[in-house]
Amino acid sequence: MIDYIAAFEDELVKIWNKPKFVLNSNYVITLDRIVAQDGGWAVLEKILEHPNFEQQLQEWRDLGMIDETFAPAQLVGQNLIDGRRLNPRYQYLPIDTRYFKDLEPQILALFDNLDESLDGWLIKSENYQALNTILPKWRGKVQCVYIDPPYNSPSSEIPYLNRYGHSTWMSMMHNRLELSKKPLNEDFVYIIAIDDHERVRLLYLVHQVLDYASVVPVTVVHNQRGQQGKNFSCVHEYAYFIYPNDENKYVSDRERDEVDYRNLRDSGSYSRRSDAKNCFYPIFVKNGEILSFGEVCDDEFHPPAANVEVGDGVIAVYPIDTDGCERKWRYARQSIEAIKEYLQVVETQHGLQIYLKKNVSATQTVWYGSRYDASEYGTKVLQDILSREAAKQFKFPKSVHLVEDAILACIPANKEGSFILDFFAGSGTTAHAVMNLNRQDGGRRRFILVEMADYFYSVLLPRVKKVAFSDKWRSGKAQPDGKGIGCFVKYYELE
Repeated sequence: MIDYIAAFEDELVKIWNKPKFVLNSNYVITLDRIVAQDGGWAVLEKILEHPNFEQQLQEWRDLGMIDETFAPAQLVGQNLIDGRRLNPRYQYLPIDTRYFKDLEPQILALFDNLDESLDGWLIKSENYQALNTILPKWRGKVQCVYIDPPYNSPSSEIPYLNRYGHSTWMSMMHNRLELSKKPLNEDFVYIIAIDDHERVRLLYLVHQVLDYASVVPVTVVHNQRGQQGKNFSCVHEYAYFIYPNDENKYVSDRERDEVDYRNLRDSGSYSRRSDAKNCFYPIFVKNGEILSFGEVCDDEFHPPAANVEVGDGVIAVYPIDTDGCERKWRYARQSIEAIKEYLQVVETQHGLQIYLKKNVSATQTVWYGSRYDASEYGTKVLQDILSREAAKQFKFPKSVHLVEDAILACIPANKEGSFILDFFAGSGTTAHAVMNLNRQDGGRRRFILVEMADYFYSVLLPRVKKVAFSDKWRSGKAQPDGKGIGCFVKYYELE
């Protein structure tokens, strides 16, 4: 009997782990992305003439993008070059292909490489099943994972069928962490939001499953008003940054609130020439501009002064202080050219000096400021986008600025082809953050979001459409001064 039951359970496990079929697949694409393709105007004309276009118009009205006075003729304006152009006010209106299934093949055929053209994937599914199903497609391609799993704290406790609350939470997380590490590429950063309730158990899982050298907790002050307890008022939570090692650079520097100017010449302890021989070399200056950097000086060579004229108006500047002591530059010869844009020639009473302008610094482990307020930039932002009533479907959204900064820390604008995976997508804050960052710096970050709850269709998907159309909302209505962004997203369910 035991063997029979075990065999039956083994079959259930095989069924559970079988990759799932895709159901109800559709696309969201903004008008600008359609007309930018060869043949796009002809496809747009077919959309406008389609019998279901009125349903699309009604969705735009319901989403607060247009009002009752809108007419389709307003979509197209006049252009002196080719005679027509999209009205800038409406160029980011999102077409949902569920209204135009017969035209969907023609829309997709506009793009030579569909997967490369897509900006995001939204998957309605239980996240274990989704990770198991999408693994072959994205293996080794994901640059960043950002997840905000259930905290399992008393205010948001998972309803268990037994009394083993912590172990059930750990089992749920263990399975998903195990699967989610497989799509990661070599220079990934994995970010997990958590609070104190499950923090210790999460750390155990991270070291056991992910097994990477560097696990750094960032303390985020997300509620400055505090959550009152019997002894303390809790104002913080954590974002754990996990990456392969500390030998290479995985987390980007952040912009400083105030620019720091300091002499490139080192000072204090261990600042003498003898402390780092490859940090003593001339910097050639002419007319207040840096021309080039000389080679490291031989040990026997001693410049007569900090400034030495070398001809044709060029001055060699050495790291020699006002007492004539030979110091060293703060950067070695092999690394100085990489920061040339941050160097400035300053004329002082002691001659020409080289100053370093530091407007960035290493990411710190405490994030504090009003931009991380979960009420102001999480709940209220969601209320402005969806309306107060619609936003009630989802509690405790993250500050969109917090997620922006977390993603920006591991995917700067100049990093091409980066995927961000979030398999606890919730209200879609991660997609919102990615779109905001791309709108601000022109980057090409792409998102993969997984969410199984019913608010996938009533909160997450509408939020993505709205954020594409405009970055400014109030009470569910787009504001006239908002800026949109071109967007092409696939959304579907798994069986």
